[in-house]
Amino acid sequence: MAQSALGMGSMKIHTWLTLGRVSNLPSVWTNILAAVLVAQSALSVEKHTSTDLATTPFSTAGALTIELVLMWTVAVLALSLMYLGGMFLNDAFDADWDRQHKVQRPIALGQVASFQVWLHGGGMLCLGIVLAGGLYQSVSGHQLAFGWLSALALAGFILSYNYLHKRFVLAPVLMGMCRFGVYFVAALLLAQITTELLIVATGMCAYICGVTYSAKNEHINAMAGAWSLILLFSPVFLLAILGYSHPFFWLYALAFSVYLLRNIRRHLLLPKRNIGGFIGGLLAGIPLLDGLALASINLIVPSLLCCAVFLLMPRLQQWISAT
Repeated sequence: MAQSALGMGSMKIHTWLTLGRVSNLPSVWTNILAAVLVAQSALSVEKHTSTDLATTPFSTAGALTIELVLMWTVAVLALSLMYLGGMFLNDAFDADWDRQHKVQRPIALGQVASFQVWLHGGGMLCLGIVLAGGLYQSVSGHQLAFGWLSALALAGFILSYNYLHKRFVLAPVLMGMCRFGVYFVAALLLAQITTELLIVATGMCAYICGVTYSAKNEHINAMAGAWSLILLFSPVFLLAILGYSHPFFWLYALAFSVYLLRNIRRHLLLPKRNIGGFIGGLLAGIPLLDGLALASINLIVPSLLCCAVFLLMPRLQQWISAT
């Protein structure tokens, strides 16, 4: 009875953070950073940053800087809200399943009522769509519908995965497309869609497909299929299309591969496998893969920034579960 009353009341902060799986949220931010910088690197004249600040009057340069900061802030907020909304809705869709198989989730524990999770998740997803579509409309003088349709497509992948992932064998592809969509929408809002952007987004999509396939039987501590490990390494070969001539890329690719192999050895090559730990390590590796995308175009400092976020991820996972 007390649990029911708690579920009907205001949601506790830790419960909200757990539902949102906020330990993974920094990986969305590194997705955005990688997407925009990769897209911008391929453009000779930037749509939003073509003004030379060195020859621009101080007042104009200041206004431009403020505009860029606002654009980045709105884009990050929009995609963060869509991520959080998707995570909330994942628990809402899975409430009955979690009560039987994953009883540590907030709804199953009675920490929050299902309708609250539906309300929060749907609200954040809708607000993210509005912010993304509105930002594109404010900065684009043509094809206004394209921004809205892209945001809606990302939301569609999020909802489709949440609804189908327990019943559709190819649902991990939908999850991969969610991260592909983050790359696509971020570049659309803050730069432009380029061939390079599509290559790195496809690499991220393949990696997330591998993570999601590996996690399908996490609740019984079993791997769904060892073949999914191939998908985890596939971005290295795909990104080599862009980075083959950069020594830093190959050094970074070696470090990324060693991390994956170490994660496999620590969690899968033991008498008792730890699938949860393995998946947590793969999710922590998302910023590392973003760094590899940046290394493929020889952006060393931003790629090292992604490494710093990667080092932070396991600490966040100790606080809030990543799965």
